[in-house]
Amino acid sequence: ARAALENVSHHILDSQQRAFTWTGPYGGGKSSLALALASLAAGDEAVRSAAKKALGLPKSSPILKCFGTVKPWRLISVVGSRTSITNEIAHAIEPPDKKSKPGRKKKLAGADVIDALSELASTDDDHEGVLLVVDELGKLLEHAAAHDEDIGFYQQLAEAASRVKGKLV
Repeated sequence: ARAALENVSHHILDSQQRAFTWTGPYGGGKSSLALALASLAAGDEAVRSAAKKALGLPKSSPILKCFGTVKPWRLISVVGSRTSITNEIAHAIEPPDKKSKPGRKKKLAGADVIDALSELASTDDDHEGVLLVVDELGKLLEHAAAHDEDIGFYQQLAEAASRVKGKLV
């Protein structure tokens, strides 16, 4: 787990790479790794401290340079299902109004979602950056294939993360 996080951290520190895909077998620990990263980057101080200890990070760790900063990261977490990725991210950024009818989610364009993430990364002074974690990506891709959606959104999102003024990973 630490080696994977170090690899990601080196890319962030030494390049403009900001989008990463972790692949592996069912039960291989990908979700647990994402939870460890989210805890280190975005948890409250007690959670972040516990994550540092659990990962056994030395003070010189590139992981700490990226994600162990003074300010926490803003976590946007999506667990994939057979639905639109843009809607899931949009509603993770800003949950639907309690007054809106259940199941009546507004469809949002990919560019709008990318703009919202980019704006958050550039203007949120309370957080170090925005960490978008998408688990179960395969289910989102299944939905896109079944509904003739353009999966170019994923490429656009990765490119925006590398160009945004703030930090978007």
